[in-house]
Amino acid sequence: MGFFIRYERDELTRIRFKGAATPSVDDRFFIRPEEAVGSVFLILLVAMSLGHSRPIFEPLRDSRLTYLSAQFFVLLMVCVGLWTLVQRFTPGRRDQTEGGWQTLWRAARDWTPAIMLLGIYESLKHLHLNEIILWLGNTPKDQLMIRIDSALFGGHASVWLQAIVSEPMTVFMKIVYYVGYYVYPAVVGVFLYLFRPRVAFRELVLAFLSTAFIGYTIYILVPVAGPRFEMPHMYHTTFEMEWYLQLRMEQMRFDYDCFPSLHTAMPLVVMMVAFRHCRWFGYLLLPFVAATVVSTLYLQMHYLIDVVAGIALVPICLWIGARGDGWWLRVTRLLGGRSGGRERTPAASRALKVTQVVLVVIAALWVTWRLV
Repeated sequence: MGFFIRYERDELTRIRFKGAATPSVDDRFFIRPEEAVGSVFLILLVAMSLGHSRPIFEPLRDSRLTYLSAQFFVLLMVCVGLWTLVQRFTPGRRDQTEGGWQTLWRAARDWTPAIMLLGIYESLKHLHLNEIILWLGNTPKDQLMIRIDSALFGGHASVWLQAIVSEPMTVFMKIVYYVGYYVYPAVVGVFLYLFRPRVAFRELVLAFLSTAFIGYTIYILVPVAGPRFEMPHMYHTTFEMEWYLQLRMEQMRFDYDCFPSLHTAMPLVVMMVAFRHCRWFGYLLLPFVAATVVSTLYLQMHYLIDVVAGIALVPICLWIGARGDGWWLRVTRLLGGRSGGRERTPAASRALKVTQVVLVVIAALWVTWRLV
């Protein structure tokens, strides 16, 4: 099977608003693969928070990916709930109500843990990244990146782009960098959730979260502050006031979060998953994602080698997204025996469901509390 997946029109018509309600391999998991990996980072987050006497999660509005994803999730739940009510009170469609409520439950089960994992990622990044790097004794690698750019590319793309700096261009670049980057994942996630088979949404979740946590791990190993801090003397136009840059450098407030460029990797991952399951949607995203990649250089946020590393991360994360559930199924079967473990008794099945409900309720309450 090739990269692109074609769906028959009749198949998509049947899916409609309950594409992700169809059973999938992840229904067999008590803990899904992204939740298992995220638990490791949650332990790290709690340990760092206790060690530095800081809150475990930063304010939700400061975690833009988490905040916007939570808002889209609430909108999704409202739409699915209204659709379920319409089905319930429309003559001849009451038999579909159960499927509607099932979709509502699945939405909570699918989205709230994923949103919490985004909250873990952003809290680790914004509250503790620098402390972890300093604790490990790692040093910034900006000079190495500057030398690599000079050796491989003959200069610096952020300097070359000074030739096209203008006020309208700057406004556009800031929009696609700061706004579009945070909106793409949630918009594509809702679309795939409602109008494509479940496998599409699962691929997006696994690929996107893999990008976040792999990128975070590399940030620790290869800390890079970025060209706007390390070579401002090379720009005739900068996009931060000089006193502000100096203040940030003196107080170590900036994050070493440039290599690889996740402002490159994340939009590309989202766009490629969209391409895989809905080509026209991928083509719609293409110019905005391309502009986002260029904006990382135009706004002096990244070295060109950061962008190249972000692009190189994309196929790895897409591969994880497409195969992650299958790998996890094999792991759980190995843990449960060659045959995948004994069949659960009714009592065990009920206990499993109750545990999952409790975990989802906790996550949903966390999301609701942070939004209010």
